[in-house]
Amino acid sequence: MHLIARSSILRYIEDFPTARGELLAWAALVEEAEWNNPGEIQAQLPQASTLTGPQGDTRVVFRFGLRYRLICGVRFNASAPGGQLFVKWFGTHEEYNAIDPATVTRRV
Repeated sequence: MHLIARSSILRYIEDFPTARGELLAWAALVEEAEWNNPGEIQAQLPQASTLTGPQGDTRVVFRFGLRYRLICGVRFNASAPGGQLFVKWFGTHEEYNAIDPATVTRRV
């Protein structure tokens, strides 16, 4: 998968230093993956869940233990092998509970 906005991951590491190892490991896994549908994501990462965004786009919520959540938009079979993953949002579980994962835009 082509990871769009990898710079966001680096910024999230600055904001949430305790998530550093998990975020870097996740980014490495994603960049090696060639997922073609949500089922393939969930087969490799059972803690991930999929939902539909406001324009019918596919979004995936990745759980990092009980503490953090990462929301990404996914475009399967795009120009990159396996598609593209767009980083939308990262935060704590408590912050996640206060947002709508289907409509959240990039966290600044």
